[in-house]
Amino acid sequence: MSRQVLALLLGSAFFGTHFVLFPALAVALNFRWSWPRWRSPTSEAIGIVLALVALAALAHCAVMLRTVGRGTPQPLAPPTELVAAGLYRYSRNPIYVADVILLLAIFLVCGDLTLLLYACAVAVELHLWVVWREEPVLQRRFGDAYAAYLRRVPRWLCTPHSAS
Repeated sequence: MSRQVLALLLGSAFFGTHFVLFPALAVALNFRWSWPRWRSPTSEAIGIVLALVALAALAHCAVMLRTVGRGTPQPLAPPTELVAAGLYRYSRNPIYVADVILLLAIFLVCGDLTLLLYACAVAVELHLWVVWREEPVLQRRFGDAYAAYLRRVPRWLCTPHSAS
């Protein structure tokens, strides 16, 4: 089995567990613990829009990593070229930003408090992963080009000051 096929399978497993299985478990816990739910037609509509935006961002990033980076989002077949185009001009981690937005969208659609807590826990997990593991690996892989990218692009979201 090629590395790219394995990366696709692992990516699908990651997506399925983090965005289907774990949220379903969170909903079950919310029900079991009789925790509050917050849901309205407005929150559902906002959640659907955010989910579509997040999914579009994830697709865009996968295409950028494949075409510009010549790799995949998965560590088994990582990009061989630094990607600093597209959404990567505004955030060093647009996939992770989209992941958290998607989890917040699921919360807004379903309304279970445990989903909000899960989204927050994933945001903390991703931050620690990026700082302790991913950034050092990318620094070693891409050297000076990555160091310049670190100075130019914020870790999470572009601010008006950093966009200039």
